[in-house]
Amino acid sequence: MYKHVNVLLFLLLFFVGCHNEKSNKVATRSTLPCLYITLEQSQLDSILLDRNHKAPADAVLIDANGDTLYDGPLKHFKTRGNATFTRQDKKPFSIKFTKTHNLFHLDKSKSFVLLANAYDESHLRNAIAFDVSRAIGLPTPHYVFVSLYINDKYNGLYQMTNKVEINKHALDITDLEKLNKEVNPRPLKESVKFSEGMQNQIVQSKGFLLENTPEDITGGYLLEIIGFQDRYKRKDCGFMSSKGELIVIREPEHASKEEVDYIADYYDQMETALHDPKGYNALTGKHYSDYLDVYSFAKYYILNELVMNLDAGITSCFMYKDCNSKMMAGPSWDFDASLNYSLWGGKYCSANQIWAGSKAGYLGHSSLDGILYILMKHDDFRRLVYQEWNDTISPICHHILESGHWDSLASHLSYDAERDFIQNNNRQSDNYSMAVRRPLDFLHERIEFLDWLWTTNGDDVISVADSTFAEMKLYEKHNQLFYRTGEPIIYPTIKKLICYDDPIPEFFIAGTDSIIPNGTVLNRPAKLEIRWRGPTWKEVQIRRVKKKINQIFG
Repeated sequence: MYKHVNVLLFLLLFFVGCHNEKSNKVATRSTLPCLYITLEQSQLDSILLDRNHKAPADAVLIDANGDTLYDGPLKHFKTRGNATFTRQDKKPFSIKFTKTHNLFHLDKSKSFVLLANAYDESHLRNAIAFDVSRAIGLPTPHYVFVSLYINDKYNGLYQMTNKVEINKHALDITDLEKLNKEVNPRPLKESVKFSEGMQNQIVQSKGFLLENTPEDITGGYLLEIIGFQDRYKRKDCGFMSSKGELIVIREPEHASKEEVDYIADYYDQMETALHDPKGYNALTGKHYSDYLDVYSFAKYYILNELVMNLDAGITSCFMYKDCNSKMMAGPSWDFDASLNYSLWGGKYCSANQIWAGSKAGYLGHSSLDGILYILMKHDDFRRLVYQEWNDTISPICHHILESGHWDSLASHLSYDAERDFIQNNNRQSDNYSMAVRRPLDFLHERIEFLDWLWTTNGDDVISVADSTFAEMKLYEKHNQLFYRTGEPIIYPTIKKLICYDDPIPEFFIAGTDSIIPNGTVLNRPAKLEIRWRGPTWKEVQIRRVKKKINQIFG
């Protein structure tokens, strides 16, 4: 009898969870694939303390049906990430197999990433951004959600994705690292490192002194705008642009001096054109569109603006360049701080504002002219953004929303998300349902706002003709117009945060030079025109003080 009971229990656990015939590991009631990592405890302790520490491990990967997809060694297991690694108990990881594998629908590779999504209690933000990114034609990692166990202990719900890298299955461009290996007799990692120049204690150029360099070094490069000095300092290859942007060369991993010099010079030429009011590099005579592919960057800008990615254009911003080609935007990566992600002190962004295309950007940092912000200062790029949104991207977003895809994904993740919360105590919402509604409801509002905003083609003329509002008071408060009822009219060039070197709006009766002072009450319908002027020295100081007070007291 006991034998029959054991058989029934085994079958029950098989169908409601994940099972492996060799290890008999079970995750009861989980509907997700399960990944089991086993390694020495001392190695695990070192990995959790040092993101650079790698250790061999064994892995068992079981799909949602209980079938074993992999059972064998890993070349290494390690932690990864920046803020998530330093500030969260739930760490992100990366795994590397000894040979390439085609797992689930992920791109075939040796290396995969386990995103912790520790800042995202809905576990949807990266998934939403990745889905939109892929649908609009940007290079994007594939993903699958898994339950992760380390040394037989449940570690949480993770998003398993492809690594951002150059390979024929993902980002299929010239593999310059491979070419470097072919022309150099010694292992590249044994090469001497170099660093040149110093500005504000930051190395301006760094890489490796390779014995030989391939004949064609115009591609392929995978670059990341890193944004933060500490992150830049940890990397072996990179450069500081002429405008002070910190760029990491992700690939080739062992970039030669000649390669670093080439791509740094190319970026500087592109950057010079971007910062010119007319978009031209005076020395080369080239327009910024001669250096970068405007369509890919327009899509990338729209993606970041759509999900209101707080890091947009500042960090985790990737671009790539193949041989004899322009700079391209992508792959898309790192969107856990987006879609109504809680700001500092528990505050949330309004869906009715421009973020990536304004100086608000990351923490309202006035010294950072991110590439997306600079691009949106050019009329031709803005027109392309409006066209891409209206013709292609808005219909795609509406279609995905109406399909209920993300609601279904949330239902699929709900049990494991609850387990993850109990394990990692990462909840701000009352329950998972509320956590899911925050990004999804925000996305609905965001699409509606951008449909209105970008259909106007950026026209800064607003018609105030609704007779239901008897009065309207004009004044500058976060660059919005407020009715007496407190409901704002938001105009296309809105910038949510007051940044002291941004232009100042002035209000005129449309088609005239009749200025309407701030605080004026309009008692009848009117067509208003917004014109911009540079701030005076006094206004700069006032804005500086306002910004500092806002940072201190919120």
